[in-house]
Amino acid sequence: MDQKEFAKQISTMQIDIFPLDRMLPLASVYKIFKGIYEKEQEKSTFLDNRKYKRLREGYFGLFVAAALDQWENKEHFLHFPSDPQNDINILFAKDLNAPRQVFNKIVCDVKEFTCYEKSFIDFIEKKIGSKLNTYSIIIGSHRDITNFKPLYDITMNRKALPIYIVTAADPIDSDFNIGLVTMFSTEVAPIKVRINLKELLKIDDSSAIIFHNKLRDKLT
Repeated sequence: MDQKEFAKQISTMQIDIFPLDRMLPLASVYKIFKGIYEKEQEKSTFLDNRKYKRLREGYFGLFVAAALDQWENKEHFLHFPSDPQNDINILFAKDLNAPRQVFNKIVCDVKEFTCYEKSFIDFIEKKIGSKLNTYSIIIGSHRDITNFKPLYDITMNRKALPIYIVTAADPIDSDFNIGLVTMFSTEVAPIKVRINLKELLKIDDSSAIIFHNKLRDKLT
């Protein structure tokens, strides 16, 4: 791509905190998130301010994609669709040795378990029950969850697509870089991993934000 075409790509790109309809490396998503997070003086505004909804979706998606990197030993990317049907997609190469790369897509919807929810069981039934067989669900938890059994049961009973839940690795530790990702799936027993974004996605002030051409979505 020459400089003129590159400039055109940038000028026509839709952005909602993150570039839309582009395949983004995890480090680029992390850099965008970190830059906005660190500039905001009042950190609590990230929890319930509507304008940061997309930012929170990217944040929780980062943890899940980084966990998948480790579980599957392959590189994953994030994609924020302009189409509002779902919140985020996680992409990975179908065959690294293929002359023309084709990517598989995990279609995800992000739901947040907040202090406003009556209970975890009520949240599951009201917020994610109807979507279990349509999307992989990412649950970003703003509060402690002591019993995951309802989530395991609903996954198995309804033959749901995988469900990923992102929680604090330590309720006392407020480091935004660290989280615990647990996956519930009909194919394997629940698995979990502690993720430290700062260690896994090393960036500095000189790190470039990389995005690919607009995604031609013929993926499965």
